[in-house]
Amino acid sequence: MKRWKINFKIKSYLIFTEEFTMNNFNFFCIDKQNYASCKVEAESMKEAEEYAKVALDNTLKMNEFILDEKFTCIIDKIDEEIIPGEEIYRYRGAANIESTVTVVKPFYMERINEINNFKNLLLETNDIGNVAYECYLKGLEIYQWNTEAFLNFFKSIETISAQYLDKGKEEKKSEVQNKFKTLTIKLKKCVNEDKIDDDKVTSLAKQIYNLGFIEVRKKINLAIQDLGVEVNKDKLDKIVKLRPKVAHGGTVQNVIDEDLQDCKYIAKEIILSYIKKYKKQ
Repeated sequence: MKRWKINFKIKSYLIFTEEFTMNNFNFFCIDKQNYASCKVEAESMKEAEEYAKVALDNTLKMNEFILDEKFTCIIDKIDEEIIPGEEIYRYRGAANIESTVTVVKPFYMERINEINNFKNLLLETNDIGNVAYECYLKGLEIYQWNTEAFLNFFKSIETISAQYLDKGKEEKKSEVQNKFKTLTIKLKKCVNEDKIDDDKVTSLAKQIYNLGFIEVRKKINLAIQDLGVEVNKDKLDKIVKLRPKVAHGGTVQNVIDEDLQDCKYIAKEIILSYIKKYKKQ
């Protein structure tokens, strides 16, 4: 097994004002260029590069989730460690790709502990939390396409709120008992008439069927109540009503930046609260 030292260039509008370590990566800045480095044991340079790239991508995604800032990385160079006593590293390859980006503000050093704590929460969360998080990350990846990003953020909300379906059914059953009795009486009367009104029967049957439908909004309400999430009700109502009007590949209604941002924020708050409360069994 060989040992490799890998350097990445990090593209971001944040600058690493101090050197710090996160998830086995050392982050630092030289001449206004952000870097991350790590050491990996692997049989080949390709294997080492692939492993490190996945690990760094996951780390940067956690930063994006918590900080709401974009990070990307490219390989800068890979060095192979050789026998002690000789030169420390043997140069094996470099991308040396330009990755300049205007840095406009310092990295949030005071939030490093928050990001590390989030990593621990992800390790402990259940499958539902992980799926919701992955949907959110997909939304971040395609954020420039409002409709597709919106659908992924909303899917993360639906993934968690779907866990409240049974509770929603119980509440719904209590709410609609009287209405159900009234509609069934009307339906019985309608079908016992000498001349059956097909349209009326169809309408009553549809109304009875719809009584059992648990609205998306109700499930989300139950989720935010259980998780203690505070959201703007008007904004939540707006994105819930918008969801059926947008579709993959063809938009019935455009998703404006404000609605996308609101959906992203609500999804993030629900995910954070869920993974804090619910762990692996």
